[in-house]
Parts: sequence; C-alpha cells; structure tokens
Amino acid sequence: MKKYRILLAFLALFPMIIYYIGLSFWPQFMATHFIWGVPYSILGGVVVMLWGAFIALFYALLYFLNRDLQIKDDR
Repeated sequence: MKKYRILLAFLALFPMIIYYIGLSFWPQFMATHFIWGVPYSILGGVVVMLWGAFIALFYALLYFLNRDLQIKDDR
C-alpha cells in the first residue's frame, strides 16, 4: 500500500512545480498568451488545481479499496 504513495505525491506535485516555475521565469508570456480566450496563467492554475483534486480522489479511492480488501482478509 505504501509503494504508490510516493508516486501519487510526485504525480500531484509535478504539474504544480512546472506551473510555478513557468510563473517565475516567464510571467509575461503566461499573462499575455491565451488559450480558448483565457490567459495561460489562469487556465494553467485551474488545470493544476483540478489535477490535484483528481489525484486526491484517486488516492482516497485506492485507500478505501485497500482497506476493504484488508478487512475481508482479516475475516
């Protein structure tokens, strides 16, 4: 169960790291370039937040599935 925790933590943090590096090194680019009519900085922030929420839900799902399997094994 503990093996996937590091992988999920990395998967949650990697897009955030890339986004904040982009904000610190290329703020003008991220503020002035648009994707679907939305500035890249705002769209990137929303995508990063949604990605973090998705990974958290996936982690919770794995946790509860493993917990249910352990309860069945104990019986």
